[in-house]
Order: sequence, then structure tokens, then C-alpha cells
Amino acid sequence: MTYEELLMEAETHELIVKQKLLKAYKGRIKGNRIAIKKDLATTDKKCTLVEEIRHYKTSVVDIRVNTKNYLILEPWTYR
Repeated sequence: MTYEELLMEAETHELIVKQKLLKAYKGRIKGNRIAIKKDLATTDKKCTLVEEIRHYKTSVVDIRVNTKNYLILEPWTYR
């Protein structure tokens, strides 16, 4: 799946994806908005976007507080 196809997938879930100059993270999600680090390679952008879409579909917790859920979800990105 290409990065553009992933953007269309995000759009079907009414997610807003923007490329931003993030300092500490490759990607962030808040509500229905996803920020992807602007200076990543396309492959990294794809992986990050998949991970953030997965967070949107499955997470309802703050992973900074509940790392156990994050450790369960994170490997899915690499499949």
C-alpha cells in the first residue's frame, strides 16, 4: 500500500492528516487529527501513518500513561 493509499484510507475514517515539523515524535494523533513528521522518508511516513490509524481504530487510552496497551498494539504496525 502506498502512502497516498494510506491517506485515502485515513480519509475514509474522516481523519485529517497533516505533515508537521515535529521534534520529538514521528507521528501524533489527537482526536481525528494526525500529524506526521514532515522530514521523514516515505517508508517511515507510511509506517507512522499505519500506526496512528491503528491507534485511532483501537486505542481509547493515553499511551503515555498506559504503556501496556501500547506494547500490545505497536507490533501490529510491522506486520
